[in-house]
Amino acid sequence: MICSICYLPVVVKVLQLTYITTFCLYLGNHSSFNYMYMGDQHKMKKICINKPMVLTIISLGITVVGLLNYVSTELAGNFQWLILPSKFFGVPDGLKNIIVTICDDGSVGWDGQFYYYISNDILGLSDTASHIDAPSYRYQRIGLPLIAYLVAHIMGYSIVSVEIFTLVYIVILTAATYYFAKYLNDNGNSVLWVLPWILSCGVQITLRHALPDGAADAFMIFAFILILKRKYILYSIFITLASLCREGNIAIAFIIFLLGVLGYIDKDKKYNINFSAILAIPGIIFITWYMYVTYHFGVAPFKQALGITQLFMTGFYDYLIIALNTDNTIELCGLIIYFMTIWITLYLALTRGMKNKLYWSIIPFTILLGSFGPTVMMHYSGYLKGITSLWIYVVIMSLDKSCSCCLNSKKIYKIGLIGFMCMVLITGLI
Repeated sequence: MICSICYLPVVVKVLQLTYITTFCLYLGNHSSFNYMYMGDQHKMKKICINKPMVLTIISLGITVVGLLNYVSTELAGNFQWLILPSKFFGVPDGLKNIIVTICDDGSVGWDGQFYYYISNDILGLSDTASHIDAPSYRYQRIGLPLIAYLVAHIMGYSIVSVEIFTLVYIVILTAATYYFAKYLNDNGNSVLWVLPWILSCGVQITLRHALPDGAADAFMIFAFILILKRKYILYSIFITLASLCREGNIAIAFIIFLLGVLGYIDKDKKYNINFSAILAIPGIIFITWYMYVTYHFGVAPFKQALGITQLFMTGFYDYLIIALNTDNTIELCGLIIYFMTIWITLYLALTRGMKNKLYWSIIPFTILLGSFGPTVMMHYSGYLKGITSLWIYVVIMSLDKSCSCCLNSKKIYKIGLIGFMCMVLITGLI
C-alpha cells in the first residue's frame, strides 16, 4: 500500500522552506521563469515556460507528499483515518464495510468525518444524521460532499470512498491553483503570489481532514476572478458551490447582487432583469437548500452553530490574553496573523473599493470572519482555515493596476505585503 511507504517529515519541511525562500527572492520579479535557454552560446534555443503550470505541478507535489507523509507518520499508514472517524459518533450502517477501523483514542474525531458521511447520503435519508454532531449545520455545507458523490457515481462507484473524496478535493485545489496563477500571470504579476494560499496551514489542514473550507476557497477563486472578467453565468455557478461549501460566502454573493442591480458591476446592466436574475441564482439555490435542510432535520442550521460567532474581534482579544498568559507562542503567532489579515483586508476593500465597487462585497464577509467565537478561536487550525480566502482577496486587490495605489508605485507597501505573505506562508510549516 502506497501509504505504508516511509516519507521523512524533513523532506516536506525542506520543500516548503525552499518555496518560502523562492517566494522572498523572486516575488517582485515578474520576468522570472519566463524563458529557459538551452544549448551552447552560439546556438541558444529559447523555450517558453508555462509558469502557472510549473507552479501548479510543484505545489501539487508538495501537497501530495505532505499528505502521504502525514498518513504514514501520524495515521499509521491508514488512509481512512484522514477523516478522523471516531468511536464516539460511530459509522453509518452503509459505510461499515468501508470504514473498517476507527480512531479509538477517546476523542470525538474531527468535523471531516461528518462531511464524508454526508457524501454517501446526500439527502440525509438513512441513519447518517445519528452519526453527526449537528446534522442541520453540517448538511447546509453540501457542496464538497455533493461533488464527491457525483464524481464517484460517474466513475461507476456506488459508494464514495475516502480515497475518492480526497482525490476530488486535490483536483479542486489544483484547478484553483492553476486558475489563480494564470490570472496573475496574464496580468503581468508573479505566479508566486499563489503560494501563501495553497501552501498555508489553513488549506493543507482542511485537505488532510476532509473539511470544506479549502474547497470553498477554491471555488471563490474561480468566482471572484470570473466576476472581474464579467463572465457572469460561470461566476454564479462557482459562487453557488462556494456558498454550499461554506455558508458565509453567500454574504459576498448578496452584496454583489445588490451592486449589480444598482449598476456598480456593469453600468450597462443597471436594473437589467436578466442580469439581476443571473446574479440572484446563488441566493435562490442557497435558500432552497437551506429550507430543505431546516425542514428535513426540524431545526435551522444557524441554531446548531454554537460558539461560531460573537461580537467583532472579541474572540481575538479573549484568546490573545490566554495565549500571553500561557506563553503559547504558536497560538500567539497565529492570532497576530489573524488580526493582521482582518484589518489589512478591510483597509484594502475600503480603499480599493472606491475605484472598483466590487471589492466592497468583501467587507461584510471580512467582518463576519473577524467575529469568530470560541469554537473557532480555541485553536489556530480553526481561525487560520477560516481566513485563508482573505489572503486571495488581499493579493487580487493589491495587484489591481486599475487602482491608484498599486505595488508598482509603492515600494515600501510592496515590501510590507511581501513580509506579511511570508508570515502567512510560514503557517504551512506548523
